Amino acid sequence: MFRDDKTWLEDQPEMTPWDEGCQRLAGELGDWLEGYSQIVCEETVQQSHPGRADYVDRLWRCLGHHWRQAAEAESNGGVTAGEVAARIQSGRGYVRGGRLGGDPMRDVVLAVAMTGRDGTAPVVFQSDYYGFSRGLARRLNRRLIENPDDWWNDLVDHLAGYTNPPGRLDKFAGRCALQNWLGTVVWNFLKRWIRQEWKLTGGGEIEETGQTGHAIDESLLCFVELVREALARMSKDDVLLLYYLYYLFIEGLKQREVAAILGIVPGNVTRRRQKAIERLQALIEEITGSVMSEQSGDDFFKDIMEEPKAFAESLRKAIEEMRKDES
Repeated sequence: MFRDDKTWLEDQPEMTPWDEGCQRLAGELGDWLEGYSQIVCEETVQQSHPGRADYVDRLWRCLGHHWRQAAEAESNGGVTAGEVAARIQSGRGYVRGGRLGGDPMRDVVLAVAMTGRDGTAPVVFQSDYYGFSRGLARRLNRRLIENPDDWWNDLVDHLAGYTNPPGRLDKFAGRCALQNWLGTVVWNFLKRWIRQEWKLTGGGEIEETGQTGHAIDESLLCFVELVREALARMSKDDVLLLYYLYYLFIEGLKQREVAAILGIVPGNVTRRRQKAIERLQALIEEITGSVMSEQSGDDFFKDIMEEPKAFAESLRKAIEEMRKDES
């Protein structure tokens, strides 16, 4: 379970000798699992539980992600698993202000229990997220809160995969807490549900009302980090070009004005723009392939296609911030 992370993990406190460190870490994960499962599962997930390996694996994916961030941020000899766990259990991460939105370790246990058809998990899930989901539904279209059970049951099925496995929660890895991750997932589900269900019942296409107000989900947070790393690998001229084309152009800057700022002929702007876009795309795909599995990468790019405006806005902000840093 820990072999792929050995290059950075073995340098952390309490991880040497390696075999003993792994045994100690596996024991800690098991203790955390049993504690969380007493809260969110029908029965405590002990050694004899048939699905224990899935729970432990997901817990490690969550803890390992945050531990590696902590190790990269720590300059005084690393950090222990217990220290990382205590921090993220309090809802604090290690990047971008550290606001996780809750305890991601507890949430990955709930996610596995949901997709594993545990009897108690849906009750806990409804207690935690029914009100949150209704709030999103109200912002999307007030008609949705007149009969919320109509879409709520379909949403739970979509997330847990009861009738069409695997459920969406199968991809939740705990990079943030579940509520942050659910924001965009629920929003996109409700938009699709409206288009399908209301057309079938003769309601026609229903216009969205109000602002989306959805929380930034896990893929969006990941995308921002990928864009920042990709931009850092690009030339200053390409970042400047993207800045003017994607930000100032919205405010009315003309192509010839961009050319004048960059000191190139107007006819070269389009060619330079295309090359910069291709370079950015290639870098994002390269970095994605190095930090994600093939399936996770596919899901990530699927999320981008489902919510292009949110990802475009995060791209614009990242380019703008990079330009300010260069200045």
